[in-house]
Amino acid sequence: MEKLKGKIKAILAKKNITADIYMEENVKSEVQANDGEIEKITKADSFGAGIRVFKDGKMGTGYFTIKDAAAAELVIDKACEAALIQGYEDYKMPGYFKSAAIKLADPDFSKISVENLKKTALLLESSAKTGPKVKFVRDTQVTSVISRVSMLNTSGAEADFEKTIFVAFTGAISVDGAEQEAVEVAEVSVLFDKINAEELGKDCGERASALLHGRSLKSGNYNIILPPYVAHDFLTLLSRMFLANNIRKGKSLLAKNKKGDDIASKILTIRDDALLDFGAGSYPVDGEGSPGQNKSVIEGGKLNTFLYDIVNAGRMKAASSGNCIRPDFKGLPDCGPSNFYISPGSGSCGAETGILVNSLMGLHMTDTISGNFSLGINGWLLEKGEKKQAVKETLITGNIRDFLMKIDTICDDLKFYGSFGSPTIGVRDIAVAGK
Repeated sequence: MEKLKGKIKAILAKKNITADIYMEENVKSEVQANDGEIEKITKADSFGAGIRVFKDGKMGTGYFTIKDAAAAELVIDKACEAALIQGYEDYKMPGYFKSAAIKLADPDFSKISVENLKKTALLLESSAKTGPKVKFVRDTQVTSVISRVSMLNTSGAEADFEKTIFVAFTGAISVDGAEQEAVEVAEVSVLFDKINAEELGKDCGERASALLHGRSLKSGNYNIILPPYVAHDFLTLLSRMFLANNIRKGKSLLAKNKKGDDIASKILTIRDDALLDFGAGSYPVDGEGSPGQNKSVIEGGKLNTFLYDIVNAGRMKAASSGNCIRPDFKGLPDCGPSNFYISPGSGSCGAETGILVNSLMGLHMTDTISGNFSLGINGWLLEKGEKKQAVKETLITGNIRDFLMKIDTICDDLKFYGSFGSPTIGVRDIAVAGK
């Protein structure tokens, strides 16, 4: 891409155009296993580039998928002609800066063959089958992706980096008489050797088996425990409430809050860190070319910052926090988190009493403006850390503000699932609706 990048620079300079460009090359391999055999192997190479042109306070966009300067010039010209998107009168592209040196790619990627992926997929499937009541294992797949990204703008910002991602996924179905339960698990990592297929599959099969014969609990208030694989789902919802575009439009529970406000338990600190070595959400520069940053959004229960891109930062008289994310080369960059996670604490993770939640259902329907939620759960009733009874057909209800204030335990077992991470957290006195 280096040669193409040089030609694009020359085209933009010759035409005296204000613009930025994002290019990516991806090599993706995927292996699917079924019934102890490799069912499918796919490999795909792709290239794409997206361009944004700024003219008279307006923006025009386009993309191309041919690694060719003539294709780039054609899209640049069309983007100039179609510069109709308003609201960019005060938009200032980042200038030159030296981007942070962070580790984004598996140094052993070249040694990881399709055979490695096949062995991992087969081990993942066979491990899931070891669950005592597991009858079926489905959708087992292991994927590897290496991406090479190049970004530049006409103000002098420029970055090139390489990133790897590995994904392992499977699902187990347990059966006992007329009872049936299903559990799906996934592991996402920048480093291939961090994916423990045996442990992941075993956990899937054991949880599916342990959920059988669940029953609804008596309504009342309970302490609940969210392990990392559940807490990270909650964080995906919570992160949206810190995005500047939602704050500015009043689409967040936190829209009226200011820095320093008490919004959570004093033991809670949440960070957004784009500079985390080997983080799935890490980047040296964001989707607009601003430098990635490491910052706390909640510090000791107090609001510290929202997550800003350039557009919303300008309209809110703030500075970009390096939180502009591109979904891909076709999509426009927009406000988003990087590695968003709860900092580990020192709470005990072995003697809990309450409801250990296995999954939260309906989280995507939570009202992020009022904060009110009503979520279906399954899991287990715990007594001093021991599972006494599987739980299903039960709801937890409340408000996210209260939920954050009621966090009373944060353990030290931080684990990331993609770009969201959490340790086990305990929340006291949550309303449960059951039988």
